[in-house]
Amino acid sequence: MKKIRAWLVLALLGALAIRVLWWAVEPLVPLLAGALVVLVVIGALYHRASRW
Repeated sequence: MKKIRAWLVLALLGALAIRVLWWAVEPLVPLLAGALVVLVVIGALYHRASRW
């Protein structure tokens, strides 16, 4: 019983850690998505310009 309780506590702490990490990252998701789009567009334009 003690081993099962230890595993359950570990699982709860892991879930809590993932939740807190998501709370820290969630506000940055739109910013990172926008930065990725801008980077892809600039990369595509640079690639086309350098190929000519």
